[in-house]
Amino acid sequence: MIAAPPMPDSVRETAERDTEPRAGLLLHVRLRFVPSALLFKMLPGVMVRMWVAPLVVAAFGARLATGGEVPVVSFQVSGQASEESSLIWKGNVPEMKEFSICLRVRILQVRDYDVLVSYSVPDFDNEMYIVMDITSNAFVAVIDNKITREQLQGDMSSEYVRVRGGGLFYVGQEQDLHGGGLNKRQSLRADLADYMVLDKALSEDAMRRFTLCQDVAEIGTPIIHMNNVEGDFAVGEDITANATVVREEMCLSKESYTIYFPEKRTFLQSSRVCHAVAGQVYIPEDEETNWQLFYRSQPFEDVCKSDSTDTTWVGSKYDATQNMLVSYRTRRRLSFSKFVSQPSKEKTCASMYTSLNDAEFWFGKWKPKDCDTVMCVCCQVTKVHLMRLRGLCSRSLFDGSYFLYGEVNGKPVFNGLRYSIIQWVTAPDDPATGHWELSVVGQRETRGRMKVTSKAEYPMGIKEWILEGDECPSTTTKLAITTCGPGEYTCRDGTCVAISHRCDLALHCPDGSDESGCESLVLPPGYMSNIPPPKTDDSPVQVLMTVVLGPIRAFEIIKFKMTLDMTVIFTWYDSRIKFQNLKGKEDLNKIDTGLDVPWTPRVGYFGAGNASSDVTLRYLELMAQKKSNPLPDDVQNVSEDEIYLGSENPLLLKQRATIEVTCEFDLSFYPFDTQRCLIEAVLEGVTAQYVVLTKEGSGVSYRGERRLLEYQVRQVEMHDSKGDGDRSGKTVTITLDNLYMYYVSSTYIPTFLLIFIGMLTFFFPLDDFNDRIMVSLTSLLVLAALFTQVSASIPKTSYLKLVDVWFIFCICIVFSVVATLTAINYFKRSPKVSPLVVVKPAMQPTTDNKITNASISAINRLCQLTFPVIALLFTVGYFIVVASRRA
Repeated sequence: MIAAPPMPDSVRETAERDTEPRAGLLLHVRLRFVPSALLFKMLPGVMVRMWVAPLVVAAFGARLATGGEVPVVSFQVSGQASEESSLIWKGNVPEMKEFSICLRVRILQVRDYDVLVSYSVPDFDNEMYIVMDITSNAFVAVIDNKITREQLQGDMSSEYVRVRGGGLFYVGQEQDLHGGGLNKRQSLRADLADYMVLDKALSEDAMRRFTLCQDVAEIGTPIIHMNNVEGDFAVGEDITANATVVREEMCLSKESYTIYFPEKRTFLQSSRVCHAVAGQVYIPEDEETNWQLFYRSQPFEDVCKSDSTDTTWVGSKYDATQNMLVSYRTRRRLSFSKFVSQPSKEKTCASMYTSLNDAEFWFGKWKPKDCDTVMCVCCQVTKVHLMRLRGLCSRSLFDGSYFLYGEVNGKPVFNGLRYSIIQWVTAPDDPATGHWELSVVGQRETRGRMKVTSKAEYPMGIKEWILEGDECPSTTTKLAITTCGPGEYTCRDGTCVAISHRCDLALHCPDGSDESGCESLVLPPGYMSNIPPPKTDDSPVQVLMTVVLGPIRAFEIIKFKMTLDMTVIFTWYDSRIKFQNLKGKEDLNKIDTGLDVPWTPRVGYFGAGNASSDVTLRYLELMAQKKSNPLPDDVQNVSEDEIYLGSENPLLLKQRATIEVTCEFDLSFYPFDTQRCLIEAVLEGVTAQYVVLTKEGSGVSYRGERRLLEYQVRQVEMHDSKGDGDRSGKTVTITLDNLYMYYVSSTYIPTFLLIFIGMLTFFFPLDDFNDRIMVSLTSLLVLAALFTQVSASIPKTSYLKLVDVWFIFCICIVFSVVATLTAINYFKRSPKVSPLVVVKPAMQPTTDNKITNASISAINRLCQLTFPVIALLFTVGYFIVVASRRA
């Protein structure tokens, strides 16, 4: 009975050989590692040379009677490649004009040429040569009950071609010379069954029935078969022919197999070990599978037993909340169980009694168990997975793919697809200790040794190895053996998680290794961070600049300064670097700004008149931005980290700072003024020949409160900086409008009312001089006081501001009112009342030189009209100028 698992899917490349045309048949057949049956028929009269990709077959038939056991021949049982491992047919090989070859094969390791048939005659070593390298040329194949028909390709001979008789027929070894020239790299490590050569061409229907393990009456008697290997063949070294397999089992498509780990672990630890080999803790579904687990576990009783004879975990768990038995992994309800007692909340796991020393009643029974108890585990693998070896260089002599098959020293063996093998090696004088050894078949000097901390440690996952005799330069290196497929990440313990979970700030690996080593930046050796990125097409590197302003902390009109928060984002590409494990959100791609940092732009900030600004850095973040897909996975990297090119994914430098900048204010139209404050950003340490600043989009935005105490932010814009010559820069302009309503309500309206009050004195009685003069003087004094107060709260300038013009007009017009009132009173004629009679000299004039009361009244009425008109005209003209300025 052959219990080895089927081989997984794989592809390999082979080299062309023996290209000189000769009479005969040269066929390279490529097969696939699946449990399917293959029968191929070679047609006469054709010279065919083909090299194709491997496929591997599990096809096993010879004389077909359904049922019964079929002998199985195993080549290179030890796993060592050898030129002596072959079968040589003792009988005579007749001449054949047509023939069919039927076989079932399970490849255990791939060689350069996996030789199924090597038939030579004295003058030609490749009279008939069949290796596992199948192509669609010159054959009809039935694989998995599907017929494949392909056209012949190659050199067609005009002569009738036949297979000449009387030669040497080898199985498992190629003859480079007639009867010699054997090479261990052109050999076979496989199991063969139902092997036969017919001197007839079978029909497609017969081939189909052969692959289905049905009767094929037309087969007849083969000229070569393996019913009696010891008698009919000269058996070489490292070959066994004493095993048998039930024919019907060879035709099953079942791929599942088991791996037993004879070390004690908790149930959780055991499930992780099974996960690392793409399996699960064995779950018996019926009596048959329960007995299979029992017999699979029984050989390890001595190393797994403790104080009881239950030694092996069962993958069934008790769900106390729903009072039912479920699969530990899928939570699917299970109907089969063999418990000897009822599980409980404290004992939800199950173990199996596996000792043959117990009474028969206990065979295969289950025992409720605390999940923290340590037991051995049998893992059930439902589909064969290749285990990849990651971390080796491309020139390495070690295989890159492995599968589990066989046991050495009580532990599973990792078989390479070609020539490597990983197995547990113990010292002859101390079997209790040992280590995992990676070796190349036939090359004792090429090997690796895994550093182990305990006997229960396995190569799955990321481990440290010491290599000797390999083409890779490193002697001590980390290697990973993993079953994880595309889109998955290998945890340190060998379990698999989705690659999207790598470095996402959440723990998914049992050991948390998915969140370790999450540095996004990968710098090449010799990287110099003081040198800017190289030019692209002889154009300077563009650094995109985005500025986010706000809030404005202080706008000091008196000190000609503005203080505000500013976030500046620089974006650029550096083709020298790479990134790993980038996410869609930049915040998850932060780069530590420690010693090993890439080149970053240094920018100086200046205010008006090229005055240096005071910059207080609040925080600085360097991030990568995901813009492209990752590079194809490279098995030379020990982990499946996704690698991104720096030429396709930019760096982002985000700076948040508080900046105090000097501004040049023009207060001519204060308080109806519009101010512009400039912030100039200039690249430092590099000229525009190599790096230029470029705005991204509009380049600047404002996100703070726009309405300040006295001013309101109208707009922000970015434009090219005049700079200081050869350095690139950008200038941010902030435009602010004065919130003049405060001055309108606190200055203009009160002063206008004071003017109005002063002009109202013209409507007082002409004889009431005291009231008229007191009211107008009071208005004048209040205006002067307001002027002094307002002037103290605004910047002092050498030029008149618009508010100064207003106050000067107001004071002047009220002063004119006071002067006019005084003049009117002076020239006004006042009647005199006296009891005495004044006797005037005869020569005194009788006409009074003073203005009459009627004239004074006319002047007063004129002032009542003139002063308001002057004030109104000035006010209208004043605010027309204001409106035109703000427009």
